[in-house]
Amino acid sequence: MTTQNLEANSTSQSWMYPKGPVFIKGQGVWLWDEKGERYFDGTGGSGALNLGHSHSEVNSAIIQQIDKITHTGCKVQSSIRQKFIKRLVEFFPLSGVKVLPTVTGAETVEAAIKVARAYTGKSKIMAFERSYHGKTTGALSLTWNASIKKYSPIDREQVVHCSAPVLVEQHQEISVESCLYSCEKLLKENEENKTPIAALIIEPIQATEGVLELTEAFLVGIQGLAKKYGALFIIDEIYTGFGRTGKPFYFQYFDLNPDIVLVGKALANGLPIGAVLGSEKIIDALPSGIQTSTFSGHPLASAAAIATLEVIESKKLWKHAEQLGNYIRKKLDEIHLLYGGISKSRGIGLMIGFDCINQEGALCEETTLKFVKECLQNKILFFKGGYLGTSIRLTPSLLVTEEEADVLLEVVKEYCLRLHVSTQKERKYVV
Repeated sequence: MTTQNLEANSTSQSWMYPKGPVFIKGQGVWLWDEKGERYFDGTGGSGALNLGHSHSEVNSAIIQQIDKITHTGCKVQSSIRQKFIKRLVEFFPLSGVKVLPTVTGAETVEAAIKVARAYTGKSKIMAFERSYHGKTTGALSLTWNASIKKYSPIDREQVVHCSAPVLVEQHQEISVESCLYSCEKLLKENEENKTPIAALIIEPIQATEGVLELTEAFLVGIQGLAKKYGALFIIDEIYTGFGRTGKPFYFQYFDLNPDIVLVGKALANGLPIGAVLGSEKIIDALPSGIQTSTFSGHPLASAAAIATLEVIESKKLWKHAEQLGNYIRKKLDEIHLLYGGISKSRGIGLMIGFDCINQEGALCEETTLKFVKECLQNKILFFKGGYLGTSIRLTPSLLVTEEEADVLLEVVKEYCLRLHVSTQKERKYVV
């Protein structure tokens, strides 16, 4: 049995990259395997490495903190934890907020559920179709995909899922108006049944299910319905936060004032940390000691988070993300128009998605898997996913350059060109 086979199948990377490379070093958007081969990391550590691998200022902050305090537990205060919380509040665009520190994204979601229930005195939570909020049991109750819920006991009576409009070329579209109508109908029914909704939780861009962007009209409409029915409006910015979408936080694009915002992933550029942010009256509705976690606000992660926020803010990296995202999407769309093979791109900033298309011009999971494997052979790492299994998610470091992006784009172009030539040959010989 190899070392790789010692890891449980449920967490092993073999399902995504069978017999794939094992990496030993990373720098910026690049990873190096045991053979010294260099790969472009289009996954960005599942969207957590907004500053890329081994950023010097983040590394320096971690090393300096190691010589001071490495761990206290959540019930013993440290100065670096206090500094982190203060710095996060300063970075956050809404005033008057308090911070509930967490470790993982799923824990952040579950802490927010507790806060919402404590504040409203209600128990039910509304989530949306194609939502993804984590894989622990509590968070899974909100996650939409039924196939990953099979082995987790869930009180389904406490969760309501509502329709959300899909804005993806070739995917079925549902109107914003009909979704808002369905949402209000569910809110009203639960009020009448004396099981009112405590909170509505939504990802402004559904990353895992295909980088599906929700419109301003829908998000503003959901916010209005939450207020109308006395529910909290929770925005899950765990994936979209800290500059990835061309703003520090995606909700800043619109006239939104969420009651609770969830953050994580890129907050410490790869170290595990997250947070629930909301007003004092909301956050402190949860009594002392109800939400504790041994490693929340961990000193090393706190130091990394402070350094990460300093770099993002000082360089205004969200502007670079917008510029490079526009560049990459323009090039991808040129490839789409010239050769096919991929759909028109979608997303914003450096949160980009597209679908793989077969020789018949249809979305195809098998073709998507082939695309990922061919890109891997050409030293490009992509994540395959989406609710149809046909989507590619591109979330590289926000510090990626045009020259680096061109390496990735050339591989995509060559793949689509070969598919195009092959398709033309097949058509030529059809009688």
